[in-house]
Amino acid sequence: MRHPDADMPERPVGVPDAVWSAVESVRSMPRVTGMRYRELPVPSTLADYGIGVEMECVADDDSRSFGDAHMASGWIMLLYVEHEREDWHSHWRCVAYAQLPLPSDENDGLAPSMYWDGMRSFVDDASLGDVSGTVTVTQNTSFGLAQKGTAGCEMRVSWTPLLAWMAVWTRAARCSAGRDSCSPPANARRSRQLTDEPRLQTQPRGGVPDVTDTLEGFREVCDRLAGAAGPLAADAERASGFRYGHEDWLVQFKREGAGIVLLDPVALTRAGADWGMFNDAVGDAVWILHDSLQDLPGFADIGLAPQALFDTEIAARMLGLHRFGLAAVTEHYLGVTLAKEHSAADWSYRPLPRDWRNYAALDVELLIELRRKMQRELKVQGKDGWADEEFRYALQTGMGPRREHPVPWLRISHINTVSQDHQGLAVAKALWEKRDELARAYDIAPGLLLSDDSIVEAASRKPRNAREFRMIRSLNERVRMRTGGEQDKMFERYAPIQRKVKPSVWRETIRRALELPPSQWPVMPVPVADEEHANAPRSMKLWATRHPQRMRLLQDVRKVVSQIADDTRTPAEIIVKPQILRNLCWTDEPRKRDVAEFLKSQGARDWQVNLIAASVSRVIM
Repeated sequence: MRHPDADMPERPVGVPDAVWSAVESVRSMPRVTGMRYRELPVPSTLADYGIGVEMECVADDDSRSFGDAHMASGWIMLLYVEHEREDWHSHWRCVAYAQLPLPSDENDGLAPSMYWDGMRSFVDDASLGDVSGTVTVTQNTSFGLAQKGTAGCEMRVSWTPLLAWMAVWTRAARCSAGRDSCSPPANARRSRQLTDEPRLQTQPRGGVPDVTDTLEGFREVCDRLAGAAGPLAADAERASGFRYGHEDWLVQFKREGAGIVLLDPVALTRAGADWGMFNDAVGDAVWILHDSLQDLPGFADIGLAPQALFDTEIAARMLGLHRFGLAAVTEHYLGVTLAKEHSAADWSYRPLPRDWRNYAALDVELLIELRRKMQRELKVQGKDGWADEEFRYALQTGMGPRREHPVPWLRISHINTVSQDHQGLAVAKALWEKRDELARAYDIAPGLLLSDDSIVEAASRKPRNAREFRMIRSLNERVRMRTGGEQDKMFERYAPIQRKVKPSVWRETIRRALELPPSQWPVMPVPVADEEHANAPRSMKLWATRHPQRMRLLQDVRKVVSQIADDTRTPAEIIVKPQILRNLCWTDEPRKRDVAEFLKSQGARDWQVNLIAASVSRVIM
């Protein structure tokens, strides 16, 4: 932070007087000997205006860098919103974080509460009417030979300054009213500029690359990537909606020093490409993906093996953004929006048009810069550890075996409309299985042979003769897609395959299903209440009408999680999946459960369990 006497920018236009007075008070605060200060930007997701300061104790020789684990450090932010927040009871909020090393003889379970008591002794002059907020104190212990058993405490505090604090800033505002100009700290800023227009990026800065589909080109790409450094931006494109499977038809990468590369994994694999060579070239680089669970399974199928992950979509959700698409996230953090026009294209088409290659390259163009911004903000909000857990979980899940649906045909859209008609379910199951068999054989998307709506209609009406069958028009016509865009022409490429499947195929399938005896009719699975992994129903109407007591418990648990979400400025669905809470409250005797163990068994990560288990336990007891 600059010295108060240094030249500072003038007061920005539109900053409220009360905010500027607070800025002035931070600018003039006394510096403590043995402390080092620096500016800290305030994330735009936290407030309309803000000012932040990072502080750290320094060694006698002042040789350590910021963030050294062996020195006490922390930060404090003063936040202001234009419209009073109900949960703050104010326009103002203060948030702070402190990391404190623990001497070995104090490394026990009482240390966190003792440290908080010590911190409170420094603010004894403030009465209970001056501040109102929450605090989280945790203990951490390092492991590994290089760490030598270090330990410490972390504090995260959020509070609303009331009464006396507001009076101080009001008096400061009056005292400064006659000044011609003011000098804020360099980091005092409005956290978002509402008048700024995002810049549209229409193509990569390095131009639109060609697709590499030869072994010679593949080896050259591996050499380029091996000679570069830093994280690896990655993405993939599929032909979902056109082809049967979910394989990648294009994979895109960018690494600083190597530029953007587009690879045709199907052609390269057929040519005998050794994907282990690619893995060796990038080594243990962090792979940056957006919505990684969409792409990691395909990478695993190819033979790619990322060792570490940063998912910008997960980070965006954790940071409280309301829009998570890549274009929206780059607009928020970089002031750049991307030209996105070909996301639903048939990426198995060859040769790929230039516009499509441009679209694919843009998907990785900004990921490296985006990661830098988001990493910094995760650390500012104290969520970097949470994010690391989520990234590891996503990497493990995405690279693991694909999870197949236990009853695949139940994925038919709107199948619940015939859930009580067991013979109708038999028709639906038979049509789905026949459609899947043909789609696999012809390598075409099942929906291009017979739509889910057609299956459900046939299951409902159960045509028993030629006349009734002809009355179901969709069973007698080729599936046509009408999008009004370029996809229409792509769909027509599959017309010859569609014409091979005659309506008589569906008629014969229905006839056989209707001849099945009742003992062979399928039934819809019913949720089991007492299983450890009970899959509770989503319908709140069912909860309210048949299980009102469970419904009340679920509502109480949701309120607690919602409060934790507000306190941490983290979406509730990120803190815990709603289905996990439903599963917990759906069981007959949730009070007998160890909530922490149940959450873990349902897939909750350690940070989620540590954050909510104790509070949820108190509610259900």
